[in-house]
Amino acid sequence: METYTTWESSLPSPQPIPAHLQAAIKTASSAAAMRVVREMAIAPGEDGGVGADQLAGYTAYVQLEKAQGNPARVQVCRVGGVVGVCMVMLGV
Repeated sequence: METYTTWESSLPSPQPIPAHLQAAIKTASSAAAMRVVREMAIAPGEDGGVGADQLAGYTAYVQLEKAQGNPARVQVCRVGGVVGVCMVMLGV
C-alpha cells in the first residue's frame, strides 16, 4: 500500500486510493501472509533435500488451498508434494 501511495503522490494530480483497490490490496496481503508460513514449511532442508517435514508441509498447504477454493493452486501443491516424495525415494 505504501508503494502505491508513494507512486500516486508522485503523479501530477494525485487521487485518493479507491476503496476497491484498498480492499484488493488487503485481500492479497492477507493471502500472501497465510502462504508464507506454508512456503517456509516446504522449503528444502539445509542439505537441499526434502524430508518428512516438508511432505507434511505439502499436505498442510494442499488443505489450505482446498479451503481457499482454488483448484489450480491445489494441483500445483499436489505436484510439488509428489515431486518431493519421488526425490526422497530416489535419494536425490
